[in-house]
Amino acid sequence: MNTDRAMNRKLLVSVFNPQEAHEAMLGGGRIIDSEDPRSALGNIKPQQIMAISDAVLAFRRDLDVQLSTNIGEDQLLFDRSDDGTAIEKSPYEIAGKAAQAALGVAVSMGTGVHPCGIVKVGLDGMSPEPLIDVLSECVQTLRRTDLFSHTQVMSVLFAQDLDLWEERCSVPAIRRALVSLREFHPCAPTAADGFDLAEYAVGTLRDAGGAPLFTDSGQVNLRSLIEHGVLPAGTHHTTVALSRLFPHAHYGFTDDLSARRTNRQVIARMVEATARAGAGAMMLDTSVLLKVARVGLVATERSPEMVDLNSLDVDEDTGLERRGILALDDIRFFVDYCHYHRIEANLAGSMTSYQAQQIWHLVPQTDQISTRGGASALTRDPYRPEHKGEDSRRDRGIVRNLVRGLVPPEQGGYLWLPQEMNPQATRTAREVLARSPGLTGYWADKYGDLTPVAEELPMTDLVLPAEPDPRVPPLPADRADVRVRSAYDKSIRTWGVPNNLFRTMAWLPGLALTEVDYANSFIFDPPRYAPVPGPPGDPATGSVLFPQGGFVDRVTKELVINLVSLLNRSRYSVTHHTYIGYTTLCAELPHEEQSVRAARAEEMLLHLVDSQGRPDWQDRSFIRRGRTEPLYTEAQTHCLRLAETIQRDPHSVTDEQFAEVRAALRSVAAEDIAKGPLAGTPGTDTAAYLNAWVNAMIVELTWCISHFSGLLNAWFTVLRVADETGTEEDGTDFVTAYNTSVPDRIKVRNNHLLGPTGWGHP
Repeated sequence: MNTDRAMNRKLLVSVFNPQEAHEAMLGGGRIIDSEDPRSALGNIKPQQIMAISDAVLAFRRDLDVQLSTNIGEDQLLFDRSDDGTAIEKSPYEIAGKAAQAALGVAVSMGTGVHPCGIVKVGLDGMSPEPLIDVLSECVQTLRRTDLFSHTQVMSVLFAQDLDLWEERCSVPAIRRALVSLREFHPCAPTAADGFDLAEYAVGTLRDAGGAPLFTDSGQVNLRSLIEHGVLPAGTHHTTVALSRLFPHAHYGFTDDLSARRTNRQVIARMVEATARAGAGAMMLDTSVLLKVARVGLVATERSPEMVDLNSLDVDEDTGLERRGILALDDIRFFVDYCHYHRIEANLAGSMTSYQAQQIWHLVPQTDQISTRGGASALTRDPYRPEHKGEDSRRDRGIVRNLVRGLVPPEQGGYLWLPQEMNPQATRTAREVLARSPGLTGYWADKYGDLTPVAEELPMTDLVLPAEPDPRVPPLPADRADVRVRSAYDKSIRTWGVPNNLFRTMAWLPGLALTEVDYANSFIFDPPRYAPVPGPPGDPATGSVLFPQGGFVDRVTKELVINLVSLLNRSRYSVTHHTYIGYTTLCAELPHEEQSVRAARAEEMLLHLVDSQGRPDWQDRSFIRRGRTEPLYTEAQTHCLRLAETIQRDPHSVTDEQFAEVRAALRSVAAEDIAKGPLAGTPGTDTAAYLNAWVNAMIVELTWCISHFSGLLNAWFTVLRVADETGTEEDGTDFVTAYNTSVPDRIKVRNNHLLGPTGWGHP
């Protein structure tokens, strides 16, 4: 493991008072940031900054600690319109306010703790040129001083996802939290996003001392809201709207006017503006609006290299999963582009322990990570235990145990997850630990007290059903008809695994005798060619060679079989086609190196569904030799989407979707004909022949999907067809073959889906 001196990675912890500063340092914080959580902008009084500086100075430290303070998201350089948009004042006033703000916080921090303090400058809602002017003014002002010339200026810019915000901004709990932060403005009673402030005022709006302005709904009316300064004088109604996010395209950060989420062009222009202004670092953060809406910076749900814990982090009150804005590749780009421009990269935005520890591991060049919410917990009064602190942004306090969960691992950092995620995230937590050797894991309760993640076996081996037994037991081979026994031997030769499918089916000899050839015809058979009459549309003279099966490649078939089986949680299909699919993909994926085939096979099967059984295959990528490419081909993507739709409801397959599938398969068919064994064969180069080939592909594909989705998975589940454990008369042990061949991450996911019963249900 690299030493701290070699890497010098730092955790920034935002604190409000000296006690929180102590907790942050005891937890391993390396940058102690002064911030007032009671306001949306985090502005804090100079005397409070000085008190925090004194506390840090008095604390014994083994590693260097810096101080930082922000000068506000609007730093008093702009007025704000009713919807929060920055309104520029005169250039002279901007310069004066910038100098005063930067110098003021630098003086408050002093240089006793560290000669290089950090001044954070919030710049949301500005276009690049005025942003550069403001930031440059702060840099140049500090450089001209004798005492603070080494102070580092850090720009603070926001990532955003407008779609997620619009989905969540009307949730009552989110409105209440943002009302408490006064993130609203008057609007017309007819406004689409308007709501009655009176319905949210009780218990949320507070005075300067923290006391509620209203404790009863009868106290709330237009007059009282104006008298308390909640609404401006002259307001004629109590309808308000929440503050707005500022779309990047409106401020010149992207040329894509339809962009709804931060992209690489936005990131690049933010970094370039920061560097042009002479600042030394950039923090990529998220607006308080998104923080409250449980939308943070890191999208584990869209990052194939990360273990997705966002999807398991569900708020008990709203039922909202945590969601992120940037996938890991975009975060890596931000860090690399900052370093290219010779500035430091700081990642913020509702960072959690499970995100931070994975970032430190997967993007080791990250300079800094910032936190407050991820290191805070409910407070409690030891003298009056019944008096519990409120679970709000302004009332939670920094706890050393939680701080340590975001510290880099080489400085003693560990992983913690909210107790509410236990037990559903237990296996997923162990997966994070397995990927990061030396990292330990804990559950944290609402007060920040920790209990270790149980040191149990990682449950990678296949969970066997304890009970009940199969409803119809496999028929012993010596009790089967001789023709059935012969067909069973053929199934093993063809399918490569022994199977209780056939042994169970053997109770019905007529069905069993058809099974091998039937299944082979649309799953396992390679292409075989035979002369057939020319297809419709070609002259009806003579015959032409045409495959009898094997139109769709085995990789695509195994992907759709695995997808519908996982969605159905059908044990026998899940286990056996995981094994068959993995061995097939390892053999047939188009990569020369076996290690690359194996790595891609694992990713392709792992990301078909997540640990909750939800489709998870869209927008997945695969990194090979430093290059990122789509994990699934275009044709595979259309086939998976069709399989998912058929599984959900065959009636929901639209003509448009079917046309897209046909077009994708047509491209594959044209290449197979032109480059395959039939290349140059007379009669194979016509449009009618190509159409016939595509029709055959569609029939084969949809039959394969429907056979598993509508028939075989249900049959396996109803009869509880069990895996072969070696206790059968031929001693074949499929479970051991599965456990030794299938990658651990896939086995963990499968165990989670099969559940404690082993049969895929509670």
